[in-house]
Amino acid sequence: MPRQAAPWFRNQKGRQTGRWIVTIEGKQYGLPVTDPNDRVGAYRAFQELVARIQNSPELYGPNARAGRPIEALKAEWEKVMSRRVKAGTLSNYMKAVGALCEILPKGGTPAKLTPEAVEEYLGAKGWSANTRSNWIAAVLMFLRWCGIDDFDLKRPRHESRGGESIIPEELQALILKETRGDFHELCRFMWYVGCRPGEALRITVEMVHWKTATVTLDKHKTSDRLGKRVLYLPAQAVAILRAQADRYKSGPVFRSQRGKAFTLGAVVVRFWRLCEKLPKAVTAYHYRHTWATRALEQGMSPAYVAMFLGHVNTKMLHEHYAHLDWNVAILHEQLAKLRN
Repeated sequence: MPRQAAPWFRNQKGRQTGRWIVTIEGKQYGLPVTDPNDRVGAYRAFQELVARIQNSPELYGPNARAGRPIEALKAEWEKVMSRRVKAGTLSNYMKAVGALCEILPKGGTPAKLTPEAVEEYLGAKGWSANTRSNWIAAVLMFLRWCGIDDFDLKRPRHESRGGESIIPEELQALILKETRGDFHELCRFMWYVGCRPGEALRITVEMVHWKTATVTLDKHKTSDRLGKRVLYLPAQAVAILRAQADRYKSGPVFRSQRGKAFTLGAVVVRFWRLCEKLPKAVTAYHYRHTWATRALEQGMSPAYVAMFLGHVNTKMLHEHYAHLDWNVAILHEQLAKLRN
């Protein structure tokens, strides 16, 4: 049974004094009365608090966070979100909330934030549609936590990088010429398998099911929603893993020169260095885009492509991975199939 809206005295642990408390709509408020025998004073303070709530609901009501300075809310927001998202995502969320302090004057509150001020801030940044969309998503999440559900700020649609994300065969040949060791084998493996770079780096010898030519990952980007992720391996990828397994016997299949598993950060650095020798910039994730596009070009059903990529449907595929618009020859071939 919920506590009634009436003052009650709480002894503070470790202290000889306490204070009167009142619970209103599930939220506790401390009253400025410390005498445990001053019930009359506690009720008077309670009545004054009710009057303030009625006159200033943005400060004391259900949406009280909206009336507090954003600087004071950041620590609470970080604590809440740290239990829900990974460290990298949390860092991006905190940067987005921190940017609100740049938009508003010192001591500004979420209630004072306007869509016009946010749009002006974004316009000055010159960010891409994808960066804007991610930033706005974090801001809207923070505002909903503050009790503001009707903030009129639209997220732009994510853009696909099209042909810029594709690695042509001649570029792949140059990449393999410029790479050595396990990094070389990693680039070969990602060419044949449409997995995320992080998924490839998690593979161990023990994860490979040689009879079924599959790898089962318990942890991956969408494991909280999709459960286990199965990588289906073509013969070329199986051969690469077999050679790596023969070399290491157990543990990670892709390792640095020191024998430790590659980290995403280490792979990023290697691609930075590699790009100095290439005619265009390449990242590990470009292999995933390339695999999806090659599969579609060669006639694989979008449903199967989405399954191999680890997506629940083809929506993400059509928006971000189906880069057929860059290949004019493919489009004309499709047009030629139409009957007169």
